[in-house]
Amino acid sequence: MYPLACFALARLTAKQLIGAAFLTVVVAISFAATAFCAVSSIDRFGEGYFGPSAGLAHGLQDSFFRWLVYFAPYTRFPEFLLGCLTAALYRALRDNIPSVAERRIGAFLPFLALALVAGADLFMASPSRPFPFLTFLR
Repeated sequence: MYPLACFALARLTAKQLIGAAFLTVVVAISFAATAFCAVSSIDRFGEGYFGPSAGLAHGLQDSFFRWLVYFAPYTRFPEFLLGCLTAALYRALRDNIPSVAERRIGAFLPFLALALVAGADLFMASPSRPFPFLTFLR
């Protein structure tokens, strides 16, 4: 898939690559939200098609739902595509010299990312689980 993705992304500009990355994230989160809202329907389908051992009652790890949202290759495609888009964006911008503002933002972003990861972990580990969708995304 990677050569095909490279061939397709080689013609896009930096702005188009950023737009494609944003669209990929929105679509991936939308699909995750749909799966989150349809857990029982997906579970019933899995049990009906593959038998009781594919149901959530038999255990999350071996369930059809777990396979669908975690192991299935098409649910991993957005991650792959984001990696390809990041590589293409780097390639498109590699000769540009960053401005002072871009350097400052670049120095700040790793700390922001760490803070967001720590905050998300705190929410997911909270006994009250105030944001079930965030815990689902884990």
